[in-house]
Amino acid sequence: MQTSPWGAEPGPYAAKFASVSINPHVGIRLTANPTGDLAPYLNLTIERGTGGSNASCAGFTAQATVYSGTLASMPTTYTAAGPATEWNPSAATETRTYRISGSIADSPAIAGKSANATLTWTAHAGD
Repeated sequence: MQTSPWGAEPGPYAAKFASVSINPHVGIRLTANPTGDLAPYLNLTIERGTGGSNASCAGFTAQATVYSGTLASMPTTYTAAGPATEWNPSAATETRTYRISGSIADSPAIAGKSANATLTWTAHAGD
């Protein structure tokens, strides 16, 4: 992996959030609470698919992109339109597997910046 001259590695980075089960008639949305001035430069892709494990994304096969954008542009509340709104089980408990990957923009604007965020899956009955 190359190091950016601006002090951060531009990526890509990948992590796995796997095997989430939910009961019927519950709407699920993904939100974030980004802080820091690097958030607009952190590009995220969240994919739903199959395979892989919590320890490795090896073997993961994407079926749909749930979110593609910057960390700063992710919804911060359940009521905001956002990722994972397609998940609303209606007949039986469902299990979904997601891969979260990202990269940092290679720009002089990232020098000295930092960001933090917690990604939260929120369930609301009856949505």
